Amino acid sequence: MHKLICLVAAAGLALAACGDDAKPIILASGQDGPYSVAVDATHVYWTNRRGGEIMKVPLSGGTPVFLAEGSEPGGIAVDSTHVYWTTCSGGEVLKMPLDGGDPVTLANGQCPEDIAVDATHVYWVDYESGEVMKVPLAGGNPVTLASGQDKPGFIVVDPTHVYWTNDNGELGGGEVMKVPLAGGTPFTLADGQDLPGGIAVDSTHVYWANHAGAEVMKVPLTGGDPITIAAGTITPYGIAVDATHVYWTTLAGEVMKVPLAGGEPVVLAAGQNAPSDIAIDATHVYWADRSGQVMKVRK
Repeated sequence: MHKLICLVAAAGLALAACGDDAKPIILASGQDGPYSVAVDATHVYWTNRRGGEIMKVPLSGGTPVFLAEGSEPGGIAVDSTHVYWTTCSGGEVLKMPLDGGDPVTLANGQCPEDIAVDATHVYWVDYESGEVMKVPLAGGNPVTLASGQDKPGFIVVDPTHVYWTNDNGELGGGEVMKVPLAGGTPFTLADGQDLPGGIAVDSTHVYWANHAGAEVMKVPLTGGDPITIAAGTITPYGIAVDATHVYWTTLAGEVMKVPLAGGEPVVLAAGQNAPSDIAIDATHVYWADRSGQVMKVRK
């Protein structure tokens, strides 16, 4: 059984509530297919995949602000000056200032999905072509970092490498991969995974969610035997990590955490409608909900 830190009504059970500070908070509602989320010091940003919109709202909630439109926007990322996103059906990687303005196309002719950003480049995975790509923040010629990948879906970067998951659609056929930021020979950190999805990284390990395996996993940055840090968590999807815990969503409707070393998972929010992507800051966890809501809950 998962431990509940804030008891909520779920699965027909009447459960006593704890303090308001631990309850999930709706930051935005009525959104048309919120999908990917990102956060900075002042706002939460998200893509409305069905509605074709790039949106933001203050961390405390309020009136959502429309930033841009796009053709089925997917992944989203932010840095100190810009918001970046992908459109697979439009085939583009784009950016615009955080306060709004004209979108700038950084790359086209792609089928980009998830996206990541560092101080110099934007990175993405192309699910259809099997490529891992990057382009300078200011634009320029896209560079292929890895090719021949089997349905890469999620991506993350650290100061030295790019990491991604390959979900080839077959149980036991998934991979967790890395390649240097400059490109080179991809290195397999883990194989034999059951539909790996969301991925996160810290200074020592890579973490990912096995959709079909109902597991949250980690492996050292240098490789080794994968370690299960949470099991029995139905359809885990988005994942994030801080200095003490791993956080994830489940398509079964939960937002959860577990210590980095593993242990008993803690349910931060239950009764959600298939929460997907996830982001964190120093105090809260943020996610998109298929009911059209963008949510947060205290860590």
